[in-house]
Amino acid sequence: MGYPSLTPPDNETPIVSFRLSEYQATAAKLKKAFGETVVALRRWEFTGPAGEVRIVPGMRISPSVYNNQADIDRLLEALA
Repeated sequence: MGYPSLTPPDNETPIVSFRLSEYQATAAKLKKAFGETVVALRRWEFTGPAGEVRIVPGMRISPSVYNNQADIDRLLEALA
């Protein structure tokens, strides 16, 4: 879907984070679909090997026992 994962593939928790190239557009899609906050939009600082710091916008998704497949489908439809 065009959202590169920031979470390592071997992560054992249900919390996953993705990089956003269009931060505001993604926020608007989610607000339109849900009208409330369901995904944490974040900005992370990454320090490169030479010490340079860059800001990376992203989203954090943390489904839990309160969510079902319909919730996940609704989220994916909103992000499409």
